[in-house]
Amino acid sequence: VMRGVRLRFLLTSGWIDRAEMAFL
Repeated sequence: VMRGVRLRFLLTSGWIDRAEMAFL
């Protein structure tokens, strides 16, 4: 379970970073 949460967190963080880069 913890691994899945970490994976989702990493994926979400990656998408947020990409969104920020796109806006910038």
